[in-house]
Amino acid sequence: MKRIGIDEGRVIKDDSGVLARAIYSAPEAMIVHIAVQPGGFVKPHVTPVDMEFFVLEGRGTFLLGEESTEAGPGILLPSPRGVPHGMKNAGPGVLRVLAVKNPRPEGE
Repeated sequence: MKRIGIDEGRVIKDDSGVLARAIYSAPEAMIVHIAVQPGGFVKPHVTPVDMEFFVLEGRGTFLLGEESTEAGPGILLPSPRGVPHGMKNAGPGVLRVLAVKNPRPEGE
């Protein structure tokens, strides 16, 4: 059985108070662990694949298109392809999120 730790993931973003690591990658899906420091943010952007964000820890403000919502642990936020999405840490601690990209974007 294969085991993959977060620290073993390939770094795909390390700026704006955000460290994102790809911890699983297959043609069907990619799983990314995102750690957003207090005050950190992911600027709104568009992806060519569907995504789901699952909040593990902390509180964040999530943007999807023209809507925004605050979410904490245990909340899943679906984000369809082609719709701008982003997030900002809304709490005093680290915001930890698992992001699932399905299917995996080409070239990642």
